[in-house]
Amino acid sequence: EKQAIFRFQGASIENQLSFIQVFPKAAVITLKTNYRSTQTILDAADSVISHNNLRISDVVPGVDPHLISQTGVGEPIHLASVSTSTAETIFLAEDIKKLLKSGVNPSDIAIIYRNNRDASVITDTLIKYGLDYSVQGGANVLDDPTVRNFLKILRVIHELRTKDDDEDLFTILHYDIFHIDPLDVLKISRAASEHRLNLFDLLADPSLLSKLTLTSRPALDTAMQNLSAWQTFDATHTFTEFFAEVLNQSGYLKWVLGQPDAHHRLSRLNTLFTEVKKMNHSEHDLDLSGFITNLNLLEENNLRLEEADFGRSPVAITLTTAHSAKGLEWKYVYLYRTIDGSWGNNQVRNLLTLPSSLLKLTKLSDKEKNEDERRLFYVAVTRAKSHLTLCSAESYSSLGTTRTTTPSMFLSELGDSHLRKLDLTSIENEAHAHLEKLLSTSTTPNYSLEETAFLQTLVDQFSLSVTALNTYLQCAYKFKLDKLLKVPHAKKPHLAFGTAVHRALELFYAKLKDESIRPTLSFLLDSFHTALSQEVITQSDLVVRLKQGDQILSSYYDSHQDDFREPLFLEKFFRVHLPADITLTGKIDRIEWLDQADRTIRVVDYKTGQGKTEGQILGETKDSTGDLKRQLVFYKLLIDLDKRLHNFTFGEAVLDFVELPSTKGKDGSRHFPVTEEDVTELTKVIKTCMAEIRALHFPRTTDYRVCAKCVFQDHCYPEGLPTL
Repeated sequence: EKQAIFRFQGASIENQLSFIQVFPKAAVITLKTNYRSTQTILDAADSVISHNNLRISDVVPGVDPHLISQTGVGEPIHLASVSTSTAETIFLAEDIKKLLKSGVNPSDIAIIYRNNRDASVITDTLIKYGLDYSVQGGANVLDDPTVRNFLKILRVIHELRTKDDDEDLFTILHYDIFHIDPLDVLKISRAASEHRLNLFDLLADPSLLSKLTLTSRPALDTAMQNLSAWQTFDATHTFTEFFAEVLNQSGYLKWVLGQPDAHHRLSRLNTLFTEVKKMNHSEHDLDLSGFITNLNLLEENNLRLEEADFGRSPVAITLTTAHSAKGLEWKYVYLYRTIDGSWGNNQVRNLLTLPSSLLKLTKLSDKEKNEDERRLFYVAVTRAKSHLTLCSAESYSSLGTTRTTTPSMFLSELGDSHLRKLDLTSIENEAHAHLEKLLSTSTTPNYSLEETAFLQTLVDQFSLSVTALNTYLQCAYKFKLDKLLKVPHAKKPHLAFGTAVHRALELFYAKLKDESIRPTLSFLLDSFHTALSQEVITQSDLVVRLKQGDQILSSYYDSHQDDFREPLFLEKFFRVHLPADITLTGKIDRIEWLDQADRTIRVVDYKTGQGKTEGQILGETKDSTGDLKRQLVFYKLLIDLDKRLHNFTFGEAVLDFVELPSTKGKDGSRHFPVTEEDVTELTKVIKTCMAEIRALHFPRTTDYRVCAKCVFQDHCYPEGLPTL
């Protein structure tokens, strides 16, 4: 009853309690002798479980659930509390290294965590400390970087048919297995942008490639020839044969075998290959296209592909969730991240509803909300035979943000007499010395002389838009790829939708300006349909976006039909100059009179997508960066510097969230004044950024929240985002 932890599968404490109530004469046999854990561990675990209200001892009078150890009292349970999540993983690695040095067998050591996602943080640290591990119960191999990177090669082969995803091709061309100079990839990307081609098309044009100075042209040609040959191979062989052919002939398998944790990587690839063989067995005509479809279904529905036991080391540290640990035991056990919200007081979904015939026999009102979690904690604690360490940190970092935490409620329920807090001052003091081992990626690249000259030429010709400025402030390396080199990438459906909405409103206001009569709603919708049909999106996306646009623009029209006014300028392009030879460019959606008598004007910028609060726009909230306000100030700067508009005065700026009349039933216009102080401050920012750009200062951001949404994430971090 203390270990009923699989309620989500139907194995619930309610089953046991209802059985006894239905069959009151059933014999109840109590097993009191424990041959695994020390008495200290058993007493502490019992102290925790005693806080549960639903217990079999309350149903069967006279039952004593207290266990007696046959291994002795044992040492106290250790509490390892540190200030940061980094220090916590350092402690784990350092303490395990000491155990191994003293002669402890790695197979006698386990780290138990509450959630599968915790495993990646731990494995990253163990790898960098040279500690071998085995994941009990199997991690999801589809989340593994080694598997994801190989699947990206397969996706590129598939995309040769459509040539619609340059990000994947750009990423794999940087893989070591292709032996292509990264500078050549940058040159090709820039050339593709200049010729308005995608990467696939430019690489298929030998005449254009010949115009570029490429040091690894043979390797580049070989890579593209192989991708094309593998596509043909897919059409003439079974998919299992195709998978093995690409894995071997690409050099990817050889690269995997050369890595320090090769057996882990190989195990995950073998799991994927086994699944491929199963797919091919059930679907004999399976090809790459069908496999990609199956893969997308797995990912879209959050289905796991658990790692199988291929050649696991028998002398490795075990990593496991508490659920997977049930029935197992280790001499040394570490519980990771014993904090509130992880162990106790966390959200638990009951995916399987028990029959009412069972539940009616149980007083669920007596059940405290953490009872199931407390049983899980009991299971985790009692996996330890003799040594148990409970680890926690005062704060945890994730994607650039830090969250302060409190210890798990279960720690206070263990009983002080069973605990001993470790002095980890040395770990805290020496944490900085360990960071070099944990940080595997430099944020600032070193450029060769040739690459420096190439980038300098691009910078000399560069003019700064507000989008480029915001990108640089967000991540200078993304700016280099996206705004300076202009690496081609497919337009996402939501961006194509936004372009079509902008175009429809432009045509609507142009007609209003030309005819001085408000155009009809049908004209607006027809303009949107025409614009969206010219975008490169799938038929299914087209149908969805057409319906979405009709709804949004109809509500927008109804909301504004009494205040449409003739514009002064539409899609007005600016090219102006600041001192220090800085060129600024930009395009404003709409400019209209604010007060014609005073010759003050209003600039309007359309925004599709979710509306923003005033605080978010001004950059005053935690989830905003001030990009939108910076955009509005930039517009004033453009107008102030444009000599063609010397007889106009900037009055105010408006962000028009087009979707709000439809989604919220209210006007989406947000009006903002822009002061001279705002312009002065922005000018300083522009000069600072341009100085850094001209110095070729393009470090990667350390705010991994930005990386998590970036199209270049896999290029920058092929092994996955850093966990620190």
